[in-house]
Order: sequence, then C-alpha cells, then structure tokens
Amino acid sequence: MALIGSLDSGISALKSFSKGIEVIGDAIANVNSLGYKGSRVDYTDGFSNILSRSTASPTGQTTGSNSTTSQIGSGTQIAAISTDYSQGTSQPTESNSDLAIIGKGFFKVQNSISGAEFATRAGNFRIDDRNYVVTHDGLRLQGVMYDAGSLPTYSVTYSNGEAVFTQVTPATSPPTGAIGDLKTEISFSTGAGNLINNTAGNLTDAQIDALDTIPKFKDFEFGQNGELKYIMSTGGSFEAGQLLLLNFSDPQALVRESNGRFTGFGAAGATTFTQAEGKPSTNALGTIKARTLELSNVDLTQKFADIITTQRSFQAGARIISTSDEILNEIVNLKR
Repeated sequence: MALIGSLDSGISALKSFSKGIEVIGDAIANVNSLGYKGSRVDYTDGFSNILSRSTASPTGQTTGSNSTTSQIGSGTQIAAISTDYSQGTSQPTESNSDLAIIGKGFFKVQNSISGAEFATRAGNFRIDDRNYVVTHDGLRLQGVMYDAGSLPTYSVTYSNGEAVFTQVTPATSPPTGAIGDLKTEISFSTGAGNLINNTAGNLTDAQIDALDTIPKFKDFEFGQNGELKYIMSTGGSFEAGQLLLLNFSDPQALVRESNGRFTGFGAAGATTFTQAEGKPSTNALGTIKARTLELSNVDLTQKFADIITTQRSFQAGARIISTSDEILNEIVNLKR
C-alpha cells in the first residue's frame, strides 16, 4: 500500500527524535561535570522515492516544455552528532593543582601502567604519593621535566657555624628536557646532577644534607604559559618543567570516553606534542589559569528550549503513525 510510506516516515521521526532527546538529556545531566563539552544533533532528510523524473525541453524547437521531478521522501535521519568545544565558565579554587585552559587545546594525560593516552579539558588534578600531577584516578599529566643540567646550582660555604648558599649558575635558557610525567618535587641533595653543588668542598654531602638551612622545596605553581615553577624555602623560585597542550585539526573526530576524556588522536589530526609545538599561549593554543577549573559549557536555557522542540517533533511523528493507522483502518473497512 502507498500509505506504508507515511508509516515509515513517522517511524524515522520517532527513532531520530528519541536519539535527540538522549543527547539533550546527557548534556543536562552533565551540567556540573568539569570540562564537559555539550553535543548537538543535526537532522537531515532520508532517501526520496522518485515517482517521475524530469525531462529537458525539446532541443531546437519552440514548442514543448520541460517536466519536473516528482519525489516522496522517506522521513528523517540523524546527519551528525557534533560536539560543542566552546569555552566553559571558569571557577576559582584554592588548589594550585587545579588548572583551566583559557582558549584552545587539551591536557594530555597518560596511564603510567598501560601507556594509554587521553585528551581532556577537565583540570581537577591532584598530587599523588609520588609527587606526580595526576587525575583523580591516577593518570599522569604530560609535559617536559627539565634535565638536572638545566636547573640552577648553588655553592655552599661554612662560616661562624652557619651554612651560606650562593647560586653559582642560573637555569639554562632555553632549558632542555624530555616529554614525560610532570612532577612537583625533586630531591635536593649534593653530588653531580643535583641542585646543590658542593663546589666549595669544605662540607661533606652528609653534613649538607643534615643542615636545616639548605634550600628545600616548599611549593609549586603553574604560570599562564604552562611553566612549572618550584618555590624554595629561601624565597626564590625557578622553572623545573613545562606543561604542554595538545590540539587537533578536526576535534569532531575525537572519540568521547568517560571521565571527560577523548581518544582517537589519529583521526582527529593531533598536533605534534613537543616543547616547541605544545607550549601554551603559542601556536593558537590557550593559556593556563592556575587555581581555576573550567566548568561545563552546557547552556541550560538553550537545552530546555531544545527539549520542547524535540518533544513536539516526536509527538508530530507519532501523530503521523496514528493518522496513517486510521486511514489504513478505513481502507480495510471499505468492504463492510
């Protein structure tokens, strides 16, 4: 029967708009999820059945005319479910391990056991028992930790019962290091490759390690360009590492995982994760804001409006089915 086509159109509407409601519901449910990026459903028409094809006007004649195409569509379908990567609202915090990206880019985190890599905008990091910057479930934040040779060195002298520390060399510029896990504390002891270089030679390593006045790690902070700064007990500070960001030429190709993470780097066209390419505030990447978290970018007002339109569209699709059923019922009863 010709009326079966209208039933198919109604069914396609129910299938498509029910998925649309699911997408909206997921966005509303994650309105308080850190770094969450909402999604949008794009609809398109389905395959159209051709009843008659168009014909051109007769060539070389003044009489006759062209004809039009007659088609009946088969309903609607989902063209794409795209992610909205616009900036979310920033919320200040008290933790110096909370980070927000202002602009483009993603944090890169890695499972230190399996090596699995993820991109995320959620910056609610913590410091684990080994002093690594990690996610709530232990994935390590990636960047560059500078080589010991890039760090400043100090000499020590011992006079009138007190140790006097003098900086001998500053941190190298630009500092060098390898891509890896970011760490917020290093061991400050004497000897080659360590922060304290006993160049004066009038104290043993054991004596220096026992001194309370030795410069020790006190705290850390991240700068807006992603620099990881170590703050010393003596009041000074120096850069010990660099947070790097990852970006994608086509972020719509990313695969959304749980916990606000994304995979599918190859299909999305990931940028090169190097110190030259991944430094925040360069190469169109955003800046880093410490003691801040990026909230969900879901606009509740818009989503509630979308619920209304999608629900009404679903109801209209259901009405197509019920109306088609009534007409079919009348056809069946014609012979009564």
